[in-house]
Amino acid sequence: LCDECAVDTVAVASCTDCKDSFCATHADGHPRSRKFYKHKVVPLCEAASAVGASPSTVQAGVTSCPVHPLFEKVSYCMECSEVLCKQCLSTGDHAEHADAVKSVSE
Repeated sequence: LCDECAVDTVAVASCTDCKDSFCATHADGHPRSRKFYKHKVVPLCEAASAVGASPSTVQAGVTSCPVHPLFEKVSYCMECSEVLCKQCLSTGDHAEHADAVKSVSE
């Protein structure tokens, strides 16, 4: 999802510097701002390849995390009833739910 939109909008690009995700509208504007003019925005499939994620999975958005679109959903938090990526597990609200997390493949 786009990190700039107030409503849920599918992300199509990501900034290699700040790691924010953007819809088509905001992807063009990000490097044009004074604060981010040196940032590089690339298509999600290119950003996914750089971190070892599956570009086709990220592009399809089927198993990619809505909060961290470069990561696939790999676990399920039984306490919150949500499917999570490894970033959500380590840095998100679910970091404290280790006992309630199961692998998606289980």
